[in-house]
Amino acid sequence: MSRRKKGAFTLYFGVIFMSILLVGLSVLDFARMTAFKVQAQRAMELAANSLITKYDKGFQDKYGLFMA
Repeated sequence: MSRRKKGAFTLYFGVIFMSILLVGLSVLDFARMTAFKVQAQRAMELAANSLITKYDKGFQDKYGLFMA
């Protein structure tokens, strides 16, 4: 086998391995970003619920305003 043919396997293996690694890391990054988005959404909902607990019904009845 010539020296040129011996290196062909290494070259093809490297290209295929890097392609698989790129796809895998892209999926991992997408999952991480989705998890952060869900976590931020939950934090916003929690903050909104916290604000609603301080809602003053009497103030709305008297003045017609939503006041916390």
